[in-house]
Amino acid sequence: MSTIEWLSARAIRVVVPCSDPEAIRAHLSDLLGTHRLTLCRPPDIHVHEAGQGAVTAEVRMAVPLPELTGLEVTVDAMPDDRTVEGYLAHLREHAAILTPLQRPARSGDFVTVDLRATVDGRDIERGEWHGVVHEVGAGHALDGLDETLLGMSAGESTTFGTTLVGGRHRGQVAELAVTVTQVSSRTLPELDDSFAGLMGDFQTLDELRSALAWRLAARAAARHRAAAYEKAVALVAARAGITAPDDLVQRLLNEQKRHISQSLGAVGVALEDYLAAEDTAEDDVDAVLRAAIARRIEAEMLLDVIAGEPGFDGPVGEPAQPGPEAPSVAPAEAGTARRGRALAHLMNTIVLKDGNGDLLSAEQLADPRRYAVAG
Repeated sequence: MSTIEWLSARAIRVVVPCSDPEAIRAHLSDLLGTHRLTLCRPPDIHVHEAGQGAVTAEVRMAVPLPELTGLEVTVDAMPDDRTVEGYLAHLREHAAILTPLQRPARSGDFVTVDLRATVDGRDIERGEWHGVVHEVGAGHALDGLDETLLGMSAGESTTFGTTLVGGRHRGQVAELAVTVTQVSSRTLPELDDSFAGLMGDFQTLDELRSALAWRLAARAAARHRAAAYEKAVALVAARAGITAPDDLVQRLLNEQKRHISQSLGAVGVALEDYLAAEDTAEDDVDAVLRAAIARRIEAEMLLDVIAGEPGFDGPVGEPAQPGPEAPSVAPAEAGTARRGRALAHLMNTIVLKDGNGDLLSAEQLADPRRYAVAG
């Protein structure tokens, strides 16, 4: 739910003791905390038989904006250790072929196994896994699995003891029943023009390398641009005294956690088990989510204030869309083209500098050609 949707929902069907606009404003102010509100037009009032009035009011926050011209924001480029050759290696691994072997497993082989864990002779909840593919010798969270798989052939079963590292029985000693269903070798495709053709409409490997270099540069630009958006919006929102309403933050936090629980439940994992496996406290997760949600709300509120300024006519179009790693203040998530224009106006008005102190324009910030990518 966007800030505007929430404001609308809270501003409709508000029951007040009278039709006085000041009383309506005071009631809405209680809902929104300390934010100042302006009634854009006289409220529509409908009196029910019971004598209570349902009020529909169009409101906007009356927030004095700080002077944007000359406001300085410095943002370092987002570090990225990915390289073209590293990306190519990743693509080769995904395109690898597993060939079944008719021999016992050796280090470096890929073994497909079924696992079942018991503690004190009893099956544990969600303690059974099928079709797990593991590279022998690569290390595994289940201590002892690599040593057990060495020398096993397809169709063989055995058991071994290990200490569980996640779930409700984390830290307890369990017995793992292991059944090998397949022993395979992995064949990586040759890094040549034929491989490039498998990855898309590329005639040569050099074309693929060039495309990957551009993709990584564009991603680096998107990360830098998104960081600049977030820092600029957070700075102006703080100076304007904009804070996210606590009950809205809590509502969205509950919705986010419900979505996470449903997603984990779809693969048979409970949220508490997942957090235990990650050795993470739920309060810590709540704090991170709450801070991110508050930043998003405050960004939306600020952009709505800018867009609601009398005579506002921001730049046509929105800033370039960020990549998948961009924070939630990006215009694609801002909700409306007008909010996007408000963000473009903000970025075109402030003074933007890179980590070296050099001036940046919004166009330079979005230009992938500025971001060299290692081979």
